[in-house]
Amino acid sequence: MRIKVKDKSYLPINILLLAMFVGILVYIYNMQIQVFRQSSVEQIATNTSKHEREINSWFTQKMSIVDIISEDLRHFNLIEVRELEDFLTKITITNPGVMSAYIGLDDKSAVFNDRQQAPEEFDPTIRVWYVLARKNGGKTAVSEPYIDIFTGKLVVALSKSIRLNNGMGGVIGIDIDLEHITDFVNSIQPYYTGTSFLLSGNGSIITHADTSLLPKKTGMASGKTTFTQYGEFNPDHVDHIRTSNSNISMRRITSGKEKKYVAQIKISDVGWIYGSEIPLSAFEEDIVRITAPLASIILIGMLIFISNMIFNWYHINALKRSKRISETLNKTASIYLSHSESTFEDIMAEGIIPNSDLIGLDRVSIFRNAISEDGFMASQIYCWSRVAGVTQLNPALTSFRYNDVAREWKRLFTSGESINSPVRKLLGSEAALLKSSGTLSVFANPVFINETFWGFVLYEDHNNERYFNEDFAKALSSASLLFVNTILRAEMERKIKRIAHTDSLTGILNRLRFMELTAKQIERIKRTGSNSYIVLFDLDYFKNINDTHGHLIGDRVLKCVAERVNSTIRPYDIFGRYGGEEFILFISDINEADAKNNTERIRLAICNSPMVFEDVQITVSSSFGVASVVVAESLKDVINIADKALYQAKKDGRNRVVMA
Repeated sequence: MRIKVKDKSYLPINILLLAMFVGILVYIYNMQIQVFRQSSVEQIATNTSKHEREINSWFTQKMSIVDIISEDLRHFNLIEVRELEDFLTKITITNPGVMSAYIGLDDKSAVFNDRQQAPEEFDPTIRVWYVLARKNGGKTAVSEPYIDIFTGKLVVALSKSIRLNNGMGGVIGIDIDLEHITDFVNSIQPYYTGTSFLLSGNGSIITHADTSLLPKKTGMASGKTTFTQYGEFNPDHVDHIRTSNSNISMRRITSGKEKKYVAQIKISDVGWIYGSEIPLSAFEEDIVRITAPLASIILIGMLIFISNMIFNWYHINALKRSKRISETLNKTASIYLSHSESTFEDIMAEGIIPNSDLIGLDRVSIFRNAISEDGFMASQIYCWSRVAGVTQLNPALTSFRYNDVAREWKRLFTSGESINSPVRKLLGSEAALLKSSGTLSVFANPVFINETFWGFVLYEDHNNERYFNEDFAKALSSASLLFVNTILRAEMERKIKRIAHTDSLTGILNRLRFMELTAKQIERIKRTGSNSYIVLFDLDYFKNINDTHGHLIGDRVLKCVAERVNSTIRPYDIFGRYGGEEFILFISDINEADAKNNTERIRLAICNSPMVFEDVQITVSSSFGVASVVVAESLKDVINIADKALYQAKKDGRNRVVMA
């Protein structure tokens, strides 16, 4: 295109202005690209660090099983192989994900759950799990994957050195199915187009989106597996990128036509590596939007120069909006990562409010799918309102069947599409569903967990009729994953705490939680000067019950005893299972006479009436040792004194209370 100018003296000025303007645009372009890329890198680093903590927490939970087994074996009087086998079998039954449990002893003998028998030439002391535990100085060791001799499956062993109460040294171990680990890691979505991977301590690929890289079995005879090392890949070009998190190793890798970000971080308690791969194509759409105006300006003359000034003004504002959206999402993610000092409701609202302020929302509701006798339906599990704050669930939308009022929503959601519309343009039944709560515009975004349609997040605007623009739609889609993941993480944390604090058989406190709570109470007692007592008791001749009626009946007896004691003690007494058939009780703010009377009531509650299980009637008695907290320096000392009193009760004929 040729531009004709009557006064040629203005042409150099126009060219100069155009060059200056293009130069300014190129500078702005480079700055925005850098900001965009750095923001993307920081978000990837933040997500990678967050997911490392999730994986570390998952492994820590499994490791705690080994610690609990080790503690139990030191306190239980388990000396017979059959008792050890039954004990290990209970561990595999009561802990999902544990495929097998076993003990290897220094005399080269081994005990397995379910009374499995190892090959005759089996020597546990040369097995990788045994060697690792011995080298790990009393801490739980994590092995590389290997082939289980019984199932032929790939497993990872968690093992720890122990010493049984008979003086024999050895190693306790549990096997976690490798598929159980990879399923958990693969469920983590590091970015909406990214994938997670896991490397063992020596760099072997444990799980990866490319299944051809996963460990291969080479035969049960050798017990070895073939790995692909992540470091074996030689990309065409690698750029190392700095992030604000010094623990993250971040690279931008080019291999052929494929370009991607790769972030890696060491899992703190395990020694393995968690990583994520994010293709650069995830960010290409925004980069194209940034470069389009510049190409138009360079190709067109002064006329387009003026129009592009207007366009560029709009475009810079769009970039600022995108940056604000990115910063808001990063702020939301940071809030949800640092939630330890806030309640779940507070932390949810704190993350929702910045997004609502930015986009102009009045209500956010989260719905989870469920299948009932009435069909496929959505149930509201959380609701935030600008007017009321964290509030009760929206009564107009507590739950509904898709086929009744939102059949079209179900079709769109299951295909991954969102609802973005003024309410009056929706179908009649869908509009009626929302109009009753004063909604003018709506954005409903489906959420998929493990490729399954989990539910959706409903965003409402009560003040304006509009379609949400593309930037806002993307922001809300990302926010939906943050909201739902926070809910799921909160549910998982509550479940983990409940499992960690209770005895799985009787439902009362386990020994570790009992010791923790009682230690705090003893500190209080030392300040107030009041007296309290530790009551240690176990069931008389409990082994005969197991031998006569079987371990299932024995377990039911233990559970029934726990229920009878719970119904007898005061609400603020602390009651737990100490191990096997042994229980422990902490009674506070009480004198010696009342402590003995209360203990006598417990003894009578246990033995006065038989326990009936189908056609079996069993009467159980218990022996009790009671010790005052005041007479000892520590909780451990009090328990030792109570244990001696318990021994005296048994020596005196059982079914009695002995005060220390």
